[in-house]
Amino acid sequence: MTISSLGHMFSVSVTYGDGTDSNPTKQVDMHQSIKKPLYYVRFSKYLSDDAVKLAYGAVDDIEADDNIVVINRSMSALENSPEFVTGEDSFNNNMFSSFYKDVLITDVYTADIPSQPVKPLYYRHLLPGNIDSASVSILDSGFAKINPNSYRVIEHPEYNEDGTLTGDIESVGVYNNLENSFDEDSGDLTVYYLQYIDLAGTTTTILLNNEPVYKEATFADINWVTFNLKTWVKAYLINQVGNYYEFTLPQKQNYSIKYEESIRIKLEKPVINSNELPWFVRVTNGAFAYTDGSHSFIYHVPEFSNQQFNPVEPYKLILGEQVDKVGPGIVQLKHTPLAFSAMPVDIIVKDRDSSVLYALTTNILKTGTEYYSEGVATGVIWNSDKILSYDSNSGLVQLDIDLKDYYTTTASYYYTEKYYEFSLVDLNPLINPDVLENTYVIYLVPETDYTSGLESAINYLRVGRDGLIKYCSQSDISSDVVGTPYGRPINQSEAPGSATDFLRLYTLEAPPGFVGRDYPNRYLVLAELSVVRQTSVDDVVILDDRQLGGGIKDDYDALAKQKNPEVTWYGDIGLGGGMSYPGRAVVIVRLPHCLLSDYGGPFTKSQIYDVVKRHMAFGHYPVIDFYGIIPKISFKETATTGQLKVYWPSEGQDCTYNVYYSNGDRYQKHNSTPIADNSNGNTYTLDGLTSSLTYNIYVTATSANPCGINTVSTNICGGGGNVDVGLEAGDGFGLHEGPHSVVLKAKPL
Repeated sequence: MTISSLGHMFSVSVTYGDGTDSNPTKQVDMHQSIKKPLYYVRFSKYLSDDAVKLAYGAVDDIEADDNIVVINRSMSALENSPEFVTGEDSFNNNMFSSFYKDVLITDVYTADIPSQPVKPLYYRHLLPGNIDSASVSILDSGFAKINPNSYRVIEHPEYNEDGTLTGDIESVGVYNNLENSFDEDSGDLTVYYLQYIDLAGTTTTILLNNEPVYKEATFADINWVTFNLKTWVKAYLINQVGNYYEFTLPQKQNYSIKYEESIRIKLEKPVINSNELPWFVRVTNGAFAYTDGSHSFIYHVPEFSNQQFNPVEPYKLILGEQVDKVGPGIVQLKHTPLAFSAMPVDIIVKDRDSSVLYALTTNILKTGTEYYSEGVATGVIWNSDKILSYDSNSGLVQLDIDLKDYYTTTASYYYTEKYYEFSLVDLNPLINPDVLENTYVIYLVPETDYTSGLESAINYLRVGRDGLIKYCSQSDISSDVVGTPYGRPINQSEAPGSATDFLRLYTLEAPPGFVGRDYPNRYLVLAELSVVRQTSVDDVVILDDRQLGGGIKDDYDALAKQKNPEVTWYGDIGLGGGMSYPGRAVVIVRLPHCLLSDYGGPFTKSQIYDVVKRHMAFGHYPVIDFYGIIPKISFKETATTGQLKVYWPSEGQDCTYNVYYSNGDRYQKHNSTPIADNSNGNTYTLDGLTSSLTYNIYVTATSANPCGINTVSTNICGGGGNVDVGLEAGDGFGLHEGPHSVVLKAKPL
């Protein structure tokens, strides 16, 4: 909770009167409100005597899942419909062809016993070879063993490069069709554990972490003498031939194939629900082929490869994501599949007072070193033993920690991107109010047997309430479609030449004979998106634990009303529920920090407070929250005597910068005039410093026209990202947030 103090009542006596005969001195018992520090919030039937009793009214935050309505139209192409995509097949060969690149393949089946039909097993969890394979079992969420006939445990022998056996066991595969999951709406957690005993006799229990049985081959799977797949690997080679994908497997035998709906091209809602962040829908990175007469169409998402990957495609990095506890010792990371096996993960657990309790990592270079928070030593050591296991697909992570509900847990990690995030349309109505008045249509332009020459395959329309297109992102047709109808009910008897709407003229949804059925316009409408208000008065939650009071005791009511009529504002003194009165409320005003003179703006804090106070109703108290970019600073110790050179990237041509420093006292600005921006990167040397002293240093981004005041521009410098500041010399420095300190040392002889 962000409030740091609340009102608290205690009894006092107030003396009034000047002691004259006409106005004698009197004493009145009253209840006085003071402020008391808020240590924690407790919801309980029984409260301690010194508790601050609250009145609370609220509705749930608006979230993407509840407020975005997606009308799926991606199935207008049969090849992209679930009926065409899903299902299973089997064959006995070492080659097969498919319309789709992403399929599940297996050659492992459940045991052939009379009590159950044989089923293909498409996933496996690989365990090390130095375990007792007979001890392996799968447990449910209650740690009860599941039916051993529903999965298979197989030892994988180790091979030499020439295909001969080494005599050792390389790994143990647990083949199954189980999936871990957590339902945010219901809170239902479905989780499976693997339990086994190693050769030293130690029992281990970890989360089931499945991967597909067969994967696309890597260099390690190829026999570089024959240039064929090694016969013992579970991998395949894939090659696109026309509209098909041709798969080659290690050897001729029985295989089963499963086509999943996940390989379709369709829209998904944003992965993040928070109303404080943009709501960008995602497009699955699928592909399929479509043929109409003599013309071929390839539907795929080429923009997928243009995203900001880190360090390489298809990986992305998430920094400081707040994660939720979903079970005892289990948290869920939101972006999946996790890339823990290839990249490190950091997890920070804090107490309710924001003190760091645990710093967990899988990075062996950090293990045993101290964790720094915003450049400040915490005394907490990075630990690699308490991250016990994880499931890449569900994002579940098992920690060896008794997680309290009030702990705050954040994670920085890598994941494998499966979607293209469509960032041209923000569906968050708090950021983009236009979404409440319009419908957005997302559609896909295919590749054809002629070059289309378009900038992007994924495009969108903005359609008003009147059904007319207000905007089209596809530049080559924009002038033709803006102002025309998006679509209307199709009348099969309608003459083709009379078509004027987008659906008939450009998409696969046009009936036979219409312009849209003639080459080359074969756009696939993926979805129609709209945002609706789901919250009603019935959703308001009100909790009121306040007690009447705060006024004058009954014996003095009449006298108090005579002296000060405002006492009738209280509910237990005035008639009925009391008389109406000014709000007596606290109003939080959020303003950009660049209004302040310290950041290039025209106002001091006191001037802004006076303006806000002047425009507020009587009885209201303003709390002003200045928001904006918190500069990030990188640093390391330097041997330069009395000087320190800092650097930071460009934040835009219209930005200027100030450099501040302090050695324990108030911050001082070092530069006498604003530092102009250098598009190639900025540097500044602080001189006149004293060796062996610790200095706190930070850099602020300002603007010649702060906040766009009296200008057309509304840019706030640094609005596109944090200002990174660092030392010029050396490497190995860490990235930290906020002002940071550095010790200047004497230059060695």
